[in-house]
Amino acid sequence: TQGDALLGLASVLKDQGHTGDARTAIESAFAHNPQSFTLLFEVLSYYDEEQQKNKLQEFFTTNLKQVENKEDFYRYFVQFCCENELYDYAIEVLEQHQTDPAITYTIAYYLAALHFLNQNISKGCEYLSNALLIDYDGYKNFLAIDPILETFSEVNELIELYK
Repeated sequence: TQGDALLGLASVLKDQGHTGDARTAIESAFAHNPQSFTLLFEVLSYYDEEQQKNKLQEFFTTNLKQVENKEDFYRYFVQFCCENELYDYAIEVLEQHQTDPAITYTIAYYLAALHFLNQNISKGCEYLSNALLIDYDGYKNFLAIDPILETFSEVNELIELYK
């Protein structure tokens, strides 16, 4: 695939001591075409630890600008991060995009789910309360993010409370 080719090229360049060229190739690929979430996280290893969060935000935003269905893009991003237990990264990215009109009704649900799954119950309750106030019926999609969410008593109590 195109992603495998990019990783192969970047790896060869890095092995030959051309890390800067590897980064240039990665950045060029993201600038010209939306890339997979798998690739998004794999290429972060080509950057120093302190650069990784900034690059994640940059690549995410670049991909987002290139897709037509932003709502699906966010949903797939959240699903990918949940499946790979990348909660902190997802929270950080989504908090930067909270005002995006494409997800105004779902962002609080996404952040609530990520916080619950990351065992930050109080923050999860805060976001879930806000989400239920904005769009009560959205709780069904919230619960579909991960079946574990239904096991939290706080989740069930809040859903019942806002009914």
